[in-house]
Amino acid sequence: MRVQSTAADHNFLDIANLTSTTPQRPPDLIVIGASARAACFSAARAGFSPYWLDQFGDSDLRAEFPGALVSPGAYPAGLVAALEQAPDAPVIYTGALENHPRVLRQIAARRLLLGNSAAVCARVRTPALLRERLAVHGMGLPKFLTGGADAPAAGRWLLKPERSGGGLGISVVSPGTRATPGHYLQEFIPGDNFSGVFVARKAGVQLLGITQQLVGAAEFHAPAFSYCGSIGPVSPTPRVQSRWEEVGRVLAREFGLRGLFGIDAVVRDDEVTVIEVNPRYTASVEVLEEALGVAAIALHMSAWGQVLHSSTATLPCLNARPDPKCVHGKACLFAPVDLIFNDVACERSDAIADISFADVPAPGTRIPRGAPILSVLCRADTWAACAGLLRRMAAGVYEALGKSGSGRPL
Repeated sequence: MRVQSTAADHNFLDIANLTSTTPQRPPDLIVIGASARAACFSAARAGFSPYWLDQFGDSDLRAEFPGALVSPGAYPAGLVAALEQAPDAPVIYTGALENHPRVLRQIAARRLLLGNSAAVCARVRTPALLRERLAVHGMGLPKFLTGGADAPAAGRWLLKPERSGGGLGISVVSPGTRATPGHYLQEFIPGDNFSGVFVARKAGVQLLGITQQLVGAAEFHAPAFSYCGSIGPVSPTPRVQSRWEEVGRVLAREFGLRGLFGIDAVVRDDEVTVIEVNPRYTASVEVLEEALGVAAIALHMSAWGQVLHSSTATLPCLNARPDPKCVHGKACLFAPVDLIFNDVACERSDAIADISFADVPAPGTRIPRGAPILSVLCRADTWAACAGLLRRMAAGVYEALGKSGSGRPL
């Protein structure tokens, strides 16, 4: 986890220290989560004026929107205290808060929560129940074992935290390994990793788009099995698209999902095997927004009857690509060593078209080995070109950090 140099002695930073320098109308939406940057910019594109509460308070977020930082030691319970000082506005949530139903209930008691409830999240994040409901409809989910079970000799098995997020804390285990408290064993399914983004509204459940996930990529120094980016949109075969749509409809109906939600799955031999469900705004949403020209937050808000601009609430068809450079990508870069961030690492974006940096820490931020540094966003004509551009920019960031002397032990 990053450590902001100005935050060492505070449970959460004073709001006045993190307000935007850009003139804004009063906030009409609060975005909370581990990282609120992507959802805040999505909200702004949809016509909302967001306020944020998250763990990072990155410089690009602070430059555009008011908000407050909740320190890692106080997260996520500290969100509730920080919310007391926030504007009176509805709340949406992002990254990993679905794993903290108590916090969601406390937030819902204080603000209008425009997101799936704690009860919905608890049900859809229970592997046994998820597997049971999918099986009723003939759909697949990897085998799993809980309650101190040992990993079988047959197959390949993963040890996963019950409150997982972004693939962190997942490891391959040898036969006979026992599931430790707070963990379960899940069968490893070979194949390509994808994420589908859906919107559930009164009119029905619609597939917004599919991206291919980047997981544990060495060129981004990502920990094994950790989410480290998305490239899309992906145009599947008609059969695979139909399977994605069916899975989305079933899960929304069985668990009462509402608004934006994501499904992580492995696709192999035209079959979609669900790995887990993320019942909120997901990391791949901004990739699809840029490629498809749709305001996903407006679609999400419309599930509760709150839309500022009706024109933004129209879903495109899956293959609609208004951007001539229709493949968009996002890579999350992780620290290969303990380092102190220097923004010289971001200078190359000024000279390269179709590249930008996001989630940029303030200069002087301490980033331990294995923690996220920043994100690279790009667009290109093809999947291969997009992936290559992300790799080249990542290499440039790491090279710049090394030459600047920032990649030194703390």
